Amino acid sequence: MTSTMPTLGLRTAILVAVAAAAGVIAALGRPWYGPAPAASEAASGMLPDPMLEFGEGVQRAFTEPEGVTGWQALGTADSVLAALAAVTAVLLALCLVPALRPTLQVLARWTALATLGLVVYCLVDEPGRYQLAEPRFGILVALGAAGVLAASAAGVSSAPRRHPAGGLADRAGSPRSARTAPP
Repeated sequence: MTSTMPTLGLRTAILVAVAAAAGVIAALGRPWYGPAPAASEAASGMLPDPMLEFGEGVQRAFTEPEGVTGWQALGTADSVLAALAAVTAVLLALCLVPALRPTLQVLARWTALATLGLVVYCLVDEPGRYQLAEPRFGILVALGAAGVLAASAAGVSSAPRRHPAGGLADRAGSPRSARTAPP
């Protein structure tokens, strides 16, 4: 079974990755953690509804403007995250140079995965004094952008290498060598 889904070209994947890296860095300026509401007393005999609480938490994550930005909350991890995203973007841009591509594809994939891993870690393990805080919009944007960055880097690292004209693809015995030039 063959896939009919189109794939991004090398240049497009690099452009998407650079935009995603910029998104990760820009998300650091948005609220990452906000205050959790005080625990409400349930009516006697009533158990709290976890699905309702989860839904309200997701709603607060997208609608509450209050909170601590990623730059304020993460300490040195904010600089590491920004550097990883920027380095990934630069490595992927340098993949446009064919001679550098084999080495840089691997490095870019690892730095993109490290960026995604650090954002996931910040989502799961809230830093220090914000242990009772809830995630906010900024960390969710960073998570999405880091996911796109990792996917784009994987796409660039698996991009086929093209042979120059007259290279391996034009050797005798290949289907291309049987073609004739148009009249």
